Amino acid sequence: MKRIGSILLIAALVLSLTACSGSQKEFTSNLPPETGELGDDIRIDASNHIQIKKADVVSVDEREILLITYDWYFEGKNARAGFEQYVITAKQGGVALKGDLSQVESIKKLVTQIQAEERLEDIQQGFVLRDREPVTLSLMGNESWIFKEGKPVHAYPVTVEVPIAP
Repeated sequence: MKRIGSILLIAALVLSLTACSGSQKEFTSNLPPETGELGDDIRIDASNHIQIKKADVVSVDEREILLITYDWYFEGKNARAGFEQYVITAKQGGVALKGDLSQVESIKKLVTQIQAEERLEDIQQGFVLRDREPVTLSLMGNESWIFKEGKPVHAYPVTVEVPIAP
């Protein structure tokens, strides 16, 4: 009796192993582009799109501020999402620029939550310029890992070059 039970158990294990080896799951995720252009609808991760519509230089108290205006489209599965979904930073000559919200028309838009499949338009962020060199914006979604060729890799920001007119 024990021998028959052992044989049945071994047969069940062999069948379960052959059922699992039939097909290998391929892991995929959204691969954001490495670079984007002003005006492009840039998918920065699986749920978030950013479209930088314009970049203006504003002079305030002997400082110059790069004021970017953009739209955010959220196509995630969560019912609501907010500012934690993405981050926009700026560098000039490889040095991070300090944020400045003094010229932003509606700071409330920076913390507004939206529903899935909704777009929030004309969000603004400002960065204090160091000089008249081009600015590199980095757009990063909230995913830490993405799958590239079936292997997990650290997510990377999409960069957008913004020329600063003389």
